[in-house]
Amino acid sequence: ELPGGSPEGRTPAEPRPLPERPSPGYPAPGIDGRTISGDRLRLEDCAGDVVVITFFSTASGASLAHVSVLAQLHADRMERMERVEAVEGSEGARIVAIAVAEKADAVLKYMEARKLDLPVIADPRGELARLYEITAVPTTFVIDAHGIVHDLRVGAMTRAQLDRVIQSAH
Repeated sequence: ELPGGSPEGRTPAEPRPLPERPSPGYPAPGIDGRTISGDRLRLEDCAGDVVVITFFSTASGASLAHVSVLAQLHADRMERMERVEAVEGSEGARIVAIAVAEKADAVLKYMEARKLDLPVIADPRGELARLYEITAVPTTFVIDAHGIVHDLRVGAMTRAQLDRVIQSAH
């Protein structure tokens, strides 16, 4: 050993640099908010589940296409949960949509008019969008069961793309 106790030929492990934005391999920032239906939603309450978080805007056509796919994923998960009370390791994910710079009543009208049902948090002041450093909508984060960002995508995704990313996060 060299003076100082380090074995010869080994360099101390360097700390990983922090990302400039939430990114794969790093913990997801916490979310604590109320959905447009009034339910409290906290990311920490989803521990043990894969979570898909999408930031969107009601003014974006790409967001509408993406949120429609998310609503179908959410409906499929709810149907599966009704059939089987608790299946450990079952495929699927919790779905959360966050409406950037939108008021709850406007988002509720938007969702009802399009018959879309999924948990949505209105983010009128853009606080959650700033926390996740959102620069475009839709932006989707897939978070694994340990709260680590598994995948990050900007733009609308198809059902097949979402299914593959969710499955890889299990």
